[in-house]
Amino acid sequence: MAASIGIHVGGTTACLALEKDGKIDVIANDLGDRTTPAVVAFSENEKVVGLAAKQGQFRNAANTISGATNLLGKSYSDLIVEAERKESQVTIAEQDSCPVYQVEWKNKEMTVSPEEVISMILLKLKETAEHQGGCTVKEVVLTLPVDATTDFEKSLRSAAEEAGFDVLRCISEHAAGALAYDLGQTSPKQTSHVLIFKLGGRSLSVSVLHIQGGVYQTLATQVHTNVNGNLITNQLVKVTAEDFKRQWKADLTENKRAVAKLRNACENCKHILSRLNSSHLSVDSLYDGIDFDNNISRAKFEAVANSTLQQCAGYAEEVVKTCQLDPKDICQVVLMGGSASIPKLQQLLKDRFPTANILNSIPPEEVAAIGAAKEASIILSCHDEGISLNEEDVNMPALSQDIIVKVCDESGTEQVFTVIQRGAYLPVKRHQTFRISSEAQSVSVLISASSPTDGAQPLGKVVLRNLEEADIENGHISTTFHFKRDGSLDVTCTADGSGKQETLMIEGS
Repeated sequence: MAASIGIHVGGTTACLALEKDGKIDVIANDLGDRTTPAVVAFSENEKVVGLAAKQGQFRNAANTISGATNLLGKSYSDLIVEAERKESQVTIAEQDSCPVYQVEWKNKEMTVSPEEVISMILLKLKETAEHQGGCTVKEVVLTLPVDATTDFEKSLRSAAEEAGFDVLRCISEHAAGALAYDLGQTSPKQTSHVLIFKLGGRSLSVSVLHIQGGVYQTLATQVHTNVNGNLITNQLVKVTAEDFKRQWKADLTENKRAVAKLRNACENCKHILSRLNSSHLSVDSLYDGIDFDNNISRAKFEAVANSTLQQCAGYAEEVVKTCQLDPKDICQVVLMGGSASIPKLQQLLKDRFPTANILNSIPPEEVAAIGAAKEASIILSCHDEGISLNEEDVNMPALSQDIIVKVCDESGTEQVFTVIQRGAYLPVKRHQTFRISSEAQSVSVLISASSPTDGAQPLGKVVLRNLEEADIENGHISTTFHFKRDGSLDVTCTADGSGKQETLMIEGS
């Protein structure tokens, strides 16, 4: 069987995993690192990708591109592009309504699209895999951010094809995380709720998955850009710069080059402190010819990052509550993203989800690539066995809105239920029972669809009139909701005492 390749390209790093002969390995680059910085630099005579580009950023900031995935598939007028323009030291210009980078290479100005940058990173990974893995690398599964648009996916596919890959499929990072740990694959009959927690360099994304029969259903997802790994690094930079100022009576924050050098050192310390109790920070000629040495303990680092880590754990608990679940309903927590390695963060998650198993046996920055490689292995195995998986076979229609019911009777009592949650695969059937008051002669059931962007949209109403004494004594109304694959919804309301029934059929839009 051919080697199966999975690749994850994030905002700060990229990782490639290779599955061959039933064994999965993350391929180390030429420096022995299992992840490669997603950074590209244009020097006088060459294009540099990876760690060398990142380390030289303070000398060549105007021609060193990082975070290209932030611009992928976006228009120049997008708010994210506008924010990136303000923060980036590389000039971002407009070309055919799309953002492009303006850099200087071989003493000439040139424009580079985000797709070209990603393609260069992917080509670097491909060359590394072929050299280290000893095999031809061609077919690949790529991971997508959970909030990726169709344009993003098209741009990523285009970049991969330009780098010489055949893209088998693109899957969500969070689905890749569950696949990496074989969740739902070894015990297909088991049902569980899983929290996927990814703290990357540029954002925090959290999802709750319902896993049954090997099918992953996303119940809720939240993405937060106000907390991320870079923020934690910057907090450590601020504290370390204050230590330098106390020791040398000089403010290095006035010098961008000094800050960039210190930031690289602090980022290394952050990763070391995830494994060890202390880290030695040393920067030659940091500012005004001064060599800086400083010891940072894990306790000090955790104190610096505590508020951000608490906020991250709070967001994880919040997304679980939006699914109307208790934290004790979460069976596993999958950790993804380099900053998810921080022991203090893992303990905060354990405190909030005491019955959950925190899955961290795989380095969090490698999880997405390993999951993608497993998906590639499944696809290629099907091909080898003559099984063809079309888009219709692997894509299932799902609800884009919550289906909400409000029940009213003459007593003025109102009950509100979310009967089918956004993300549920179609077809789906739900049964809901609600109580009626002893004075009710009729009951009204109002059905509406609700989404975060559009709010509540009424769909229809079922009314049970002239309820009998047996209905009032029984005190229950049963309602069945059957959402079909074509988008239509059948609603049946039954008074349990008398069997009186009303139905409603709502056409799909």
